[in-house]
Amino acid sequence: LVLREEAPLLWASAHANLATAYLTMPMVEASGQLRLGVAAQSLRSALRVYTPEQYPEQWASVQLNLANSLVYTPSKHQAENLMEAVELYEGVLAARDRETDPLGRARVLANQGNALAHLGIFDQAKAKLYEARFLFEEHQDHDSVRAVRGVLDEIARQLA
Repeated sequence: LVLREEAPLLWASAHANLATAYLTMPMVEASGQLRLGVAAQSLRSALRVYTPEQYPEQWASVQLNLANSLVYTPSKHQAENLMEAVELYEGVLAARDRETDPLGRARVLANQGNALAHLGIFDQAKAKLYEARFLFEEHQDHDSVRAVRGVLDEIARQLA
């Protein structure tokens, strides 16, 4: 009922919200993986309208959701999905300023570090995770500090 040409913001918002609904539904059967693919496609559609120049907040949110979905969606192309996610996170980091949104930036850094670790790019992963841990410690987000330490510990085990 809503066409991109006639109502681009409503169209993009509908795609972003559809994706969010699909991503938050529990995966109780095999069709759940299909939903994750549809969600990623909807997020990609929303990004055709939400640009960092015109709609930076919406763009960053959709970009982040797409990156997260690529990391956690099972795929035969998991390495490619992880690399794309790392690049998408990098774009979001440009929008998540350390001064104005330190915890948002820390969460993106932690997610990116985790993706890099899954790819075996441990030096870059550790750098991202150390910065995330510092920001979480600075803002006393102890649960997030523990989560980041867990990933760093797993990297240390992999390197040992």
